[in-house]
Amino acid sequence: MLQGLLATAALMGLAGTPHCLAMCGAPCAALCRSRAQALAWQATRGLAYAAAGALAAAGLQGVGLLAQAAPALRPLWTLLHLAALALGLWLLWQGRQPAWLARVGRGGARPGTAQLGATPPLRWQRQPLARSALAGLL
Repeated sequence: MLQGLLATAALMGLAGTPHCLAMCGAPCAALCRSRAQALAWQATRGLAYAAAGALAAAGLQGVGLLAQAAPALRPLWTLLHLAALALGLWLLWQGRQPAWLARVGRGGARPGTAQLGATPPLRWQRQPLARSALAGLL
């Protein structure tokens, strides 16, 4: 049993390698010019993942308790999971986001309103270690 779990974990880690390279490789290479910056990036990134996981677990635990307390919510909970599965399968099949999902979050910004270099850099932006740590948290 333990060997099967270890093999599964190893295969999942191997399959997740492209994701990790895409999500962390380029930002880390752009931000980390020294070993201290890389350590700050990785440490704060780990803290951010742990905090996000704890928040997600607490939130889902509360929703799970609510679903147990109210049997009427169980079909909605199932539909939510089926919708997430359908979206994931659609993304896998098409290889692109649907148009309605690509428009989410674009309502406030208008093209041409932001000017690059219009404001001087903030103090923390001039400090490479602080910049790396903040980017890891984000």
